[in-house]
Amino acid sequence: MMWLLFAIFFPLLVSPFFFGLQKYFPKKLGFIAALIALSSLLGIVSAGMSEGWTETEILSLPWVPTLGVNFTLITDGLSLFFGLLASAMGILVSWYAQFYMDPKDPHLGRFYACLMFFMGAMLGTVFSSNLILLFLFWEMTGVASFLLIGYGHPDMKAWTGARMALLTTAFTSLSLLAGIILLYIATGTFDWHSIASKDLTMGATAALMTPTIICFLIGIFGKSAQFPFYFWLPNAMVAPTPVSAYLHAATMVKLGVFLTARMYPIFVAYDIWFPMLTTFSFITMLLGAALSLVSNDLKAILAFATVSQLGFFLGFYGIGGEEGIEYDFVHILNHAFYKGSLFMLVGIVDHATGIRDLRRLGGLWNKLPLTTLIFFIATAAMAGIPGTTGFLSKELILTDIIALGKQHHSGWLILGTLIVASVFKVAFSIRIFYHLFVRDPQFKGAIHIQHAPGFCVHLPPLILSTTALIFGVWATGLDHLSSYFYVSGLHKADFRELQVWHGWTLEVFFSALILMAGALTFLAAEKRSWRLADRMEAFKPGRLFERFIEWLPKGCKWLQETFEPIRLSTQLSVMLTLFGVGFGIYSLLYLFELHRLQFVSTPLETITLLLIAASALLIPLFKAAVSKLLALSASGFFIALLFTLYKAPDLAMTQVLVEVATSLIILVLFRHIGTNLESKPFFNSSALFLSLLAGFSAMSITLFYQGANSGLSLFFLENSVKLAKGTNVVNTILIDFRGLDTLGESTVLIIALFGVLALFQGKQDYDFEEPKQKVPMNSVILRSILPIVFVLVNLFALFLLLRGHNFPGGGFIGGLATGISLIILGIAITLFKKTPPLLPIGLLGLGLIVVAGLIPLFAGAPFLTHFAEGAPPFTPLIFDAGVYFVVLAMTAKMYFLFRAAHFKGVRWS
Repeated sequence: MMWLLFAIFFPLLVSPFFFGLQKYFPKKLGFIAALIALSSLLGIVSAGMSEGWTETEILSLPWVPTLGVNFTLITDGLSLFFGLLASAMGILVSWYAQFYMDPKDPHLGRFYACLMFFMGAMLGTVFSSNLILLFLFWEMTGVASFLLIGYGHPDMKAWTGARMALLTTAFTSLSLLAGIILLYIATGTFDWHSIASKDLTMGATAALMTPTIICFLIGIFGKSAQFPFYFWLPNAMVAPTPVSAYLHAATMVKLGVFLTARMYPIFVAYDIWFPMLTTFSFITMLLGAALSLVSNDLKAILAFATVSQLGFFLGFYGIGGEEGIEYDFVHILNHAFYKGSLFMLVGIVDHATGIRDLRRLGGLWNKLPLTTLIFFIATAAMAGIPGTTGFLSKELILTDIIALGKQHHSGWLILGTLIVASVFKVAFSIRIFYHLFVRDPQFKGAIHIQHAPGFCVHLPPLILSTTALIFGVWATGLDHLSSYFYVSGLHKADFRELQVWHGWTLEVFFSALILMAGALTFLAAEKRSWRLADRMEAFKPGRLFERFIEWLPKGCKWLQETFEPIRLSTQLSVMLTLFGVGFGIYSLLYLFELHRLQFVSTPLETITLLLIAASALLIPLFKAAVSKLLALSASGFFIALLFTLYKAPDLAMTQVLVEVATSLIILVLFRHIGTNLESKPFFNSSALFLSLLAGFSAMSITLFYQGANSGLSLFFLENSVKLAKGTNVVNTILIDFRGLDTLGESTVLIIALFGVLALFQGKQDYDFEEPKQKVPMNSVILRSILPIVFVLVNLFALFLLLRGHNFPGGGFIGGLATGISLIILGIAITLFKKTPPLLPIGLLGLGLIVVAGLIPLFAGAPFLTHFAEGAPPFTPLIFDAGVYFVVLAMTAKMYFLFRAAHFKGVRWS
């Protein structure tokens, strides 16, 4: 399995080096990329040979085991097939790009870097067994696709196409993520191999499978450009031709096909699988074929043809039964052969003539003879002409659908759809070849070959087309090749023999009918000069999406203009309404279970609760700002008293210090907004109703979930001394048991601090002016007492920091205390010559937290394991000191920012 890790991560790790390689080897980047892809191909072949092509092997490395997310890879026939397809096409496309791309392009290194990054992400997706890991690689392919489609970013069309592809696939991927989570809820694991071994058709699990399948299929439809998400793929054709040949013909768009095949053994038993998958897929197949027939842009024709063929692939998995399917890889290989070749050949024509409009081209057979020959073989395979893999593929699907029709009437409807789509495919295959190479140009003036293509650029499409021809006449070889990739649960145990000729059968009759009808359709459309194309213009994709994208900023602007001039209190009311209504409805569902709750309270606790409620009610009743502040602070101090009654001194101290710091920061605002603010009479507004609604909703949620995590609480109480070596349970939770959470919260505080700095310093409404001189303190008492108070408070803060692991205190409380001392100093000394350097202190604190987490790694212990064997015993203190500095910086910096700002006509509300 080490070969497999090499195959996946080698292209990912070397991709950034292309930015530097462009400087030294600007004309060899394509060859280097081809060698990297070849290395991945050899790695996959080595993995297949060592593990057994048809055997299933698992490699699992712990990643986030507590969440069930491990780095789990799987090698089986399905993953090996798609892995070989992606790496082999990577070799051919890289070789093709070497001769297609302009070596003088200053961004060529970025192109190859993104191409290799995509290949690594693609390989990671197909070899992932853990569904979360699969989803991460799945999204990486979307990001790489965005960068490659938008490679020509100065061109607005490139930007539009890239944006459309990213938004569509990312939006539908959210549905896929929801499906993965639902599947985890149903099975208790993210590992595909474990899920596939379970029986999910019984009990409560079965009820979750219908929404799970729907979510998965939405994600699949988005990635594989199925109706109604098919519009992004034709618009992605603005990408360079190597990108179209690789991503949008052979690999990325087939990720949806891969995931359908991967989930087939799990989902096929459910009733929704067949109707939903076949309905959307065969609609897409028919629509894509029709749009391809009436398009005029060469790459658009191939794009719609790809959409149609992807619908065929997914529909094929939809018609399969629980016993499995057969020869799905023949269909996929056939498409990779001819469509990859055609995209490259269209790129050659475009590069040679500078024209992509089919109406302006013609008579190229004598100018591009080798291109004509290869193009003919590829279009023959696309049309399903006997002697090509396209004919074998068509015979196989006709056999399967006729068999389905004999069992279920829907099979005949599917057969009719397939025949009509196949007729269109034959018609546009004839059209594209005839208009390019056979007929004379329809416009005056000869077509000039600007860049004569050499043999080297023809080599990749020649290999693909020749392979389609060889396997088309050597069906036994194709049959033998398919047997290497047999997957239990996906494929039938007994395959019917694949032959070039099965005799005069119903399938042969339908094949002949399709070819003749396709030729007649082409002749009829040619006679009418393709006037139907104008009528089909309304069905061209992307219009609705573009209108939505145009409307989106307008809608956001309307929301901004609607709420921006309104008072902040009104905006808060909107949020409280949404919160109250949402959770209020949820609470009503459990209204009749209130009798089960037990309310236990002492008289002192009851009095404290009443004082909290009374002080909270006084806030809106008071009109003066100072009175409101006093009532708000009083409610906070009463909450601290309640914490004390419940024997939570850490929480009580934190609450008191938070109230002090908040009150001091609000007081400085009174310099700017005044203390005589008055509000309207309270009972003339809906604020009371909204406050009560939000309050009761929050209370209901708290009541209904009381005791839900009592087991976790007992765990912390019982293991605080044993595992974290501390008697202060609150502190051990913050810095040990949930240390990673504290690290994240500290990071958020620093980010918020940067945000506040940007908010104050990035607007013209605020002006930071350093005073020319220090303003002295006029109060003798303050001059005498302030230094003593400052030193005492900081000594107390240091005392709290040092004792926090075993007694009430800690870095958070100590940081608040020191921050308050600086705020008091700032209030007494009106202006400083320089603001204290608080931001570096905050960054220092964050760095200390990270260092405290890294130290255990040198002892062979996991990150943030403070008391592992061999780890220094002082790491909790370093961690707590980091929290101390972060909280200190955030608290004091907020005050000094408010104090230093001279507001110019800013409206406070």
